[in-house]
Amino acid sequence: MKNVIDLLQERGFIDQITGPELRELVMKPIRLYLGFDPTAESLHLGNLLGIVALAWFQKCGHVPFALIGGATGRIGDPSGKSFERPLLSEEDLARNVKCLTTFFHKILAFPEGPKPVILNNNEWLGSFTLIDFLRDVGKYFRISPMLSYTARVGRWDELYGV
Repeated sequence: MKNVIDLLQERGFIDQITGPELRELVMKPIRLYLGFDPTAESLHLGNLLGIVALAWFQKCGHVPFALIGGATGRIGDPSGKSFERPLLSEEDLARNVKCLTTFFHKILAFPEGPKPVILNNNEWLGSFTLIDFLRDVGKYFRISPMLSYTARVGRWDELYGV
């Protein structure tokens, strides 16, 4: 089988890569993922390029992971977009996750190539509490360096993108 990077470049999927070692890396099967927001029962056209790339990787022997944001879909989107991700009810979110899961099982169902892995990040993040976060992650960050940086920069929103 052809190298997946060469195959995707021939099809116009790749404009540039970080370095030539990527071609060597994919000579053996790798695992790769792409994340999807469950803001609706179906995806939009902007997701198509990533889905097609996942399918090509799979056809070339790599394991595709479709990561559905069942937990991250429950919070706002801090990406600096002009509008925030709509907050959905738990029922709507669960329905959207189920629809996307079914979709990925169908679209990445090739007889050849490895079986895809479809994950919902709510399975491991849904029960994660603030106390867990502060204990496991927050202990590595001191407030005084953050405040010091904020004072130098002068804007909290520039530091945290809010």
